[in-house]
Order: sequence, then C-alpha cells, then structure tokens
Amino acid sequence: MLVLSRKLGERIVIGDGVVVAVLAICGRQVKLGIEAPAFVPIRREELAVLAQGTWAGGEAGLASHRTQSGGRGDENDDARSAPAAAP
Repeated sequence: MLVLSRKLGERIVIGDGVVVAVLAICGRQVKLGIEAPAFVPIRREELAVLAQGTWAGGEAGLASHRTQSGGRGDENDDARSAPAAAP
C-alpha cells in the first residue's frame, strides 16, 4: 500500500484519468473529491463489501454506520457530479 500525505487543495493522480483531491478538513474528517471516467466504479468500502454480502457488520453494522454518519442514507454516496441539463 502506498501511503501519501496531502494538504488541503492538493491532488493525487492515479493512472490515466483518476484524480483524488482533498476538498476539506474538519477535525478528524477529510472530504475527498474523486474525478474518474464513468466506467470506473467508485464506492465506499463498506458499501462495496455489503453489496457482495460479505461485510462482517451485517445489517446491524450498517445501521450503526448510518447513526455514526449523522443518519444520512446512502443514496448519494456513489453519486457522480454530472453537468446540469440545458433548458
């Protein structure tokens, strides 16, 4: 595993088209922005493993995660920014 340190506003380029940027740092939470081609799946680890049905936390773990994340659902976790449609 490659371990890198980045400051606010800095970016990491992975391969030919994946860019990870540090967008915000608030206490122990870091907000990352990821730019990637549409064919590259981007998921949080617990959602990817849950989709495979092998996450050790099971449904109880998922409920616990939702509580720890402020009760937000997962509907926007894997959303990609798309340009707004022209009127």
